[in-house]
Amino acid sequence: MTIEIPGEDYYAERIVPFNESAKGRGEIEEVISLLRQAGVRGRVLDAGCGPGLNVARLREAEPAWSVTGADYSPAGVRIAASRVGGAFLNADAHHLCFPDQTFGGVVMTHAIGHVADPARVLGELRRVLKPGGALVLTTPNRLYVEVYRVFNERNLIPYRRDTTVLRYYDAAELEGSLQAAAFAVKSVRIFGSLPVLDRRLLDMNLLPPDVRPDDDARRERIIALALKERGLRSVL
Repeated sequence: MTIEIPGEDYYAERIVPFNESAKGRGEIEEVISLLRQAGVRGRVLDAGCGPGLNVARLREAEPAWSVTGADYSPAGVRIAASRVGGAFLNADAHHLCFPDQTFGGVVMTHAIGHVADPARVLGELRRVLKPGGALVLTTPNRLYVEVYRVFNERNLIPYRRDTTVLRYYDAAELEGSLQAAAFAVKSVRIFGSLPVLDRRLLDMNLLPPDVRPDDDARRERIIALALKERGLRSVL
């Protein structure tokens, strides 16, 4: 499977605007809250850190956390280093360059859908976590995306597809993937906006009859908290 490596335009046009938006700022606060809830201390890894704005917020929120950002895209790492400063690494999440049990916490925001082998990546994230360490992961909700896809494909709603995304998850699929990687899943929550469609589009009856845009299961994003429990081995 070929992975498209994002360039500087991708971050400038997509990721930085989201990170700086009310939605993006709210999301990283949710991540911080879950890290605190899990009692994370010491070193924290932001895997798939992109332009580093979330790393900056993590460092600001908890000075006791030593936060490292890593990303597969050289452009992302360059932007992060210039905008934020500190430790940023060009690294492949399938083969992380860190020793076992390095981090008390790992964050992965909107990146699990971009990797070629999610099971391998989750295994690596678990490997570099200390026993009792926490993973907080966010990703778009597949059920939200599916409401729009049929209209996007017919050019009824302007849309520029993110060609770097290889897969989407719903909440059950994400939880199952975490469990398969031997994580103890503590919470999986769907949050954010519901799909908003013009009544005229709905009247075209293009959506399957069992799809309701106002279904809470179709909110736009998923956030999960999972722990590497002490004494458990990875199944990978």
